[in-house]
Amino acid sequence: MAFSKRNLLVLFTILGVGIVGVLGAWWWLSSKDRPAPNLPISDSEQTGFTFFNIGQRTILTKALRDALQEKLGPDAIETKTTIDLILPAEAEAVFQNHFQEVFSANRSLNHLYEERVEHDTTRLIYRYARKANIPIDYIQLLFDNHSKSPLFFSMMSKTDGGTTIKELSNKYGPPGVIDGGPQTGKTFFWKKDANILIATLTQNRIGMPEHYLGFYFMENIRALIDLESQQRKKHRGLGDAF
Repeated sequence: MAFSKRNLLVLFTILGVGIVGVLGAWWWLSSKDRPAPNLPISDSEQTGFTFFNIGQRTILTKALRDALQEKLGPDAIETKTTIDLILPAEAEAVFQNHFQEVFSANRSLNHLYEERVEHDTTRLIYRYARKANIPIDYIQLLFDNHSKSPLFFSMMSKTDGGTTIKELSNKYGPPGVIDGGPQTGKTFFWKKDANILIATLTQNRIGMPEHYLGFYFMENIRALIDLESQQRKKHRGLGDAF
């Protein structure tokens, strides 16, 4: 039986739709059992503290960002950011008295008194981790755009932090403890290599418990401070020429 051009066109259309449908169904069924991608890290062994395998030697890549969104939900991204290492802000006296290296680094990063200082950095922000069963309400991951290395991670959770301290102690050993009084709360800390991990248990303005975590990759922070200092010297040298 001869087919007209119109009949052939209809036949090929039906066959095409069928093939696409079969391929689509195969992809959907196979993707249901496909594991979430592992968080990529550098080839070098991580040292110090990590958050989802992200540590001092991790490099920020698109693959890392995609994997983090699989774990923590959608992110928001900021560039040319400010940096404030004091967490929470009410704990400034605790940092000045007990974490002088962090306090001094924060001063260096904010060298213009009462003026906004922006840095060549990338900040990834996650607000929906609880929907992924991660009991943290707000996460910021800050990376240096020059080296792509992590600088500082900060997190806030609207819980008393007891479980967090227990889990961190099981992994990193007994913490140091600082009692900051009723305004600041109690601070737990660990130091390992060039890294510092600080957990502050406190209350919000209406008396509800909350706690903060800060991961400080001090070697990477100092590298950024040194680089920016060199850049400012070059800029001043150019200004002197005119």
